[in-house]
Amino acid sequence: MRAQPDDDGVLTRELVRFFDQMSAHFPGHVMQRVLEPDGRVRYSYVSPGLSALGLDREAIMTELASAQSWIHPDDAGRWRAALLTSAETLDTLDEEVRVIGGDGRVRWIRSIGNPRRVASGAVVWDGIALDVSEKREALDALRLAKMEADAAEAGKARVIAAVGAMLEDVLGELRQAARRTRAEVAFQDVLERLSNARRALEQGAVTLDDARLSAERPEPLSALSGRQRDVLALLAEARSNREIAAALGITEGTVKLHVAAVLKQLGAANRTQAAMMHRD
Repeated sequence: MRAQPDDDGVLTRELVRFFDQMSAHFPGHVMQRVLEPDGRVRYSYVSPGLSALGLDREAIMTELASAQSWIHPDDAGRWRAALLTSAETLDTLDEEVRVIGGDGRVRWIRSIGNPRRVASGAVVWDGIALDVSEKREALDALRLAKMEADAAEAGKARVIAAVGAMLEDVLGELRQAARRTRAEVAFQDVLERLSNARRALEQGAVTLDDARLSAERPEPLSALSGRQRDVLALLAEARSNREIAAALGITEGTVKLHVAAVLKQLGAANRTQAAMMHRD
């Protein structure tokens, strides 16, 4: 005659012996959990494999152990809520919680059980429990590595932002210095031209209008190129085009072009007037 659970769905002695023999070859352990109508939780069966989790089989199956004190305090509330939800909906219970073994070691256990309501109103789960500690530890290590990588990336971004801000400050200071330098150069140039005009007025060499124009205009000689100034210097020595060409190592035709450019730049009518401007 086949052994059947009793009216409360609890395994008979024959089925207990059968499951003991079967579970000896199972990687986890087999259990039968009962939620009584008054809210108490008890285990009507746990396989011998439970000892691998550091838990005492006989203690768990006693009434004194019905509080499930071996469940980690941080997971106890979540575990109780999942158990009551499964009892109400009769959906499969599948939850991972930490348990504290008699050896003090904390392990992650995945408990899976199919619920059914029996005549007494109790809910009975027939299920299994698997040690998933290695998987959870690997996930925790992966999460930690990701957090460290994210923190390192965030730190690098902060450093880059800080360096960028510092460089922007330096560039701003350089721009301001450049603007000040240009303004100072322009201001000094104006002062020098005004000073030259003042001296010319004091010496009676120019009229007031000439002094004003001299202060407003840059010195014509300063606008000449280096080669043009060389040509003008030789003109001031009354050199001919041939002599200038020989002195500078250029052709007479090139000398003529330079002389024309010098006269135009200085506003001189002839070579003699240009030579006088150079001597002044």
